[in-house]
Parts: sequence; C-alpha cells; structure tokens
Amino acid sequence: MDTISDKRITARKPHVCDYCGGQIEVGEEYDLAKVADSGRVWTWKSHIICGLFAANHIEDDVGDGIDQDVFCDAIDGIARIKGLDTELDTYELVKKIMEAKG
Repeated sequence: MDTISDKRITARKPHVCDYCGGQIEVGEEYDLAKVADSGRVWTWKSHIICGLFAANHIEDDVGDGIDQDVFCDAIDGIARIKGLDTELDTYELVKKIMEAKG
C-alpha cells in the first residue's frame, strides 16, 4: 500500500472518519490521504487524533494497513484495560485515552 498524498484540511461538509466511524464536523481539521494498492486508488479521511493514535499505538501486523475494525477493536481493548466506559463511541474513547496519556 502506497500513500500518494497526505494533507490536513478543514472540512467544508461533514465526513466520516475511516478509523473510528465518527463524524468529522464542518470546520474541523482532518487528515486526508490518497492511497493506492493493487491498482486501486482511494481516499482515507480521519480525525487528526485517530490518525495519530493509529500511527503511534496500533501495530499493523499483516501489512495491509489498519482498517476500522482493527482500530475499533484496539480502542475497545485499551478502554477496557483502563476502566473507561466502553459504551462511549469510539471517537470519544480515543479522546479519553489520549487525554489520560497527556
């Protein structure tokens, strides 16, 4: 998998984070990457904090990248270990986990 471009932009309309599945709100900065693999090209949108968390705390064991299922499972597991309310949505859990690290 190759990243063709990667930039931080401000949302002009709502988007969905490809890591956590949460909404990226209008006016919110987010990361936008164009990715290619096996002749396919697609865009990957993510909350800044979700991208940072994925890059620094989740290992890509297979080499195919970290998809939403892997990301959400990892966040849920970490939240359980830390005793956080796993009924929160994944984006809220990411923020709470990152706040605790701060």
